[in-house]
Amino acid sequence: RGIYTCHRGLFMALCRHTSSLSLFLLLSAAAALAVTPAAPRGALRPAVSRPRLRHFGQRSDVLVLSADPPAQRGAVRSGAAVRSAATGALLPIWLAVFVQMVGVGINLSTLPLFVLSLGGTPLQLASVVSAFSGAQMLGGPLLVRVSGRVGRLAVLRCCLAGNALAALLTSVAPGYRCVALCRVLAGLFAASVPVAQVAVTDVVPAGAATSQALSRVGSAASAGIIAGPAIGGVLGLAARHLLGVPPHREARAVFAASACLAALVLLATMRVRLAPPPGAAGGPGA
Repeated sequence: RGIYTCHRGLFMALCRHTSSLSLFLLLSAAAALAVTPAAPRGALRPAVSRPRLRHFGQRSDVLVLSADPPAQRGAVRSGAAVRSAATGALLPIWLAVFVQMVGVGINLSTLPLFVLSLGGTPLQLASVVSAFSGAQMLGGPLLVRVSGRVGRLAVLRCCLAGNALAALLTSVAPGYRCVALCRVLAGLFAASVPVAQVAVTDVVPAGAATSQALSRVGSAASAGIIAGPAIGGVLGLAARHLLGVPPHREARAVFAASACLAALVLLATMRVRLAPPPGAAGGPGA
């Protein structure tokens, strides 16, 4: 019984001390919270402005990842203005490339029939086609170099004029040799694509817009090659049914119409001046 009383006393004393310790800890924590200043709201999670994907205008390629929309909006609008001015300056270039490649497409479909109708052999036809390519290989680098001195658009006009003259002379050529000489003349002035590519790098600011403008030059050339044979066929049918041209002269009528088309585009671009837009690197103009 004495042992039980002793153990009971120790147990009660331990409970009292434990309760006192717990109460002391609670009071200390409350005092610390009362003394420590409250942290500002949001301090535990730093405020970070999340970049938002914004779309300006109707062009799908003008997307700006910006953490400061007001500042970026002005830059995007300025870039859009530069691209718009560059597009207006490049329209004559794309048109010149398209028309010259239309002439090439017309020759691809009409020239074989024309040479054979003049009594030419397949070997002579092959030499006519090779004469154009060889002259183009020689004249292209020369015209690109000249365009750096007299202007890109001026050389493009010369290419259109040479194309029109060659097509006109082909339409009145009496024989195979004259056709071959006309094809050499056409090849010497068939430098619209390389000159246009150099002009793009002069007009368009360096960056993604340059790649897009260069791709459009290639697209204009491809579109001309695709549309050329179809246009030649339509012109031949129109010459036969509307103008009463005999079948053996349809090819001559097609070449004459091709010359007129190149001349019309040449006249349309006479008052156009190729100038770099604001913010673009300047280059030789018209």
